[in-house]
Amino acid sequence: MKIIVTGGTGFIGFNLIKELIKNNEILSIDCINDINKQINNENITYIKDYTWNIWKYKYFNADIIYHFGEYSRIERSFHDPLKVFELNIRGTTNILEYCKKYNIKLIYSGSSTLFHKDSNILAPYTWSKKKNCELINNYKLWFKFNNFTIIYFSNVYGENEISEGERATVIGRFLLLKKQNKPLTVDKPGTQKRAFTHINDTINGILIASKYTGDNFVITSDKQYSILEIAKYISNDIIMLEKTKCERFYSTKAPGEDKMKLLGFKPQHNLFDFLNTQLNSI
Repeated sequence: MKIIVTGGTGFIGFNLIKELIKNNEILSIDCINDINKQINNENITYIKDYTWNIWKYKYFNADIIYHFGEYSRIERSFHDPLKVFELNIRGTTNILEYCKKYNIKLIYSGSSTLFHKDSNILAPYTWSKKKNCELINNYKLWFKFNNFTIIYFSNVYGENEISEGERATVIGRFLLLKKQNKPLTVDKPGTQKRAFTHINDTINGILIASKYTGDNFVITSDKQYSILEIAKYISNDIIMLEKTKCERFYSTKAPGEDKMKLLGFKPQHNLFDFLNTQLNSI
């Protein structure tokens, strides 16, 4: 089978390709194209390009597109809305139209932030993700295109996660600061909760959901922890920062969690086991 993965050098995309490459031929399209996140395998080709140029790759004759190559992170999207709309609206619209024209299955990465009642949906990132999910579902109504699966992730963590820069994960950033003997920074009040999901569980969930079509396939763990609770487990040196304007204070139950359970998805990894392993190596 031939598969296109956008965002293939990202955290999730990289780990997804490691699984897909075992039985498939892969074309990875990523505007970042991190050379340190490439797999040396004859069955994978990396291309640095924007997703709205997907039409150039018809020659590949893909069966599936895993579209994970979009602008990410809520807070930083306020600083670069034009780039958000280019990557998330223009890019995804072209991917969707491409899949419709050539009847390619689309696996789209939604955002679990859409399920948070206190989430600021007016943030450029969350707004664009919401509109893309609506657009994909509307293609089913407008054009009878239902060859898609929308998957939602929940605070993915694990080995080789991004630990620096604006795209850094919470766990990755905390562990790096601990390794550097620097204080951990937590946005007030610190009681905001998240459901952290290990990357291996996430990839397993993706492979399960990809066998089906439709919306609301939510991959998440069944336990929530506050940001301050995690920070205190890692270090006693903590600095509290002012609350950001789009902070989410708790995770609400998403409509697709039960759907994934019925399909056999069950998280196998514990956050604190992972933290213990990482802390013991520092």
